[in-house]
Amino acid sequence: MEKRELPVPDSPALPAERPWHEKSRAEKLAAAADRALDVAKAYLDQPVDPGNVKLASLQANLALEIIGYQIRVESGALSGSIAAREPVQLNVHFVRADNKDEALPRIASQAEYDALPSGRHFIAPDGTERVKP
Repeated sequence: MEKRELPVPDSPALPAERPWHEKSRAEKLAAAADRALDVAKAYLDQPVDPGNVKLASLQANLALEIIGYQIRVESGALSGSIAAREPVQLNVHFVRADNKDEALPRIASQAEYDALPSGRHFIAPDGTERVKP
């Protein structure tokens, strides 16, 4: 049986790529994002080598950044789908578990500090809230 080659249709001519300085900001951003994703994938595709601390650190940070961006994208898509609905009103009241509804003591001396039990929240002389160890 004789083999015949199938005719290959001419591929449509692609427009010549415009020089960088003629591209719009959106086109530049899209090109840079494509390149960045290619570079990120190349780093993530390399085997993890605990002996190469720089590469392992880069891979871990890169993976976490990408996961963070993906979470933001997905939460944005989720909030967009919820936006059409009636807004939900949340009434949240925080209660201090350690001091209940007591006012925090304002400590002005070492003696007052020494009298506090361990784990007690208080207001330091500089106005910050602290916890006695």
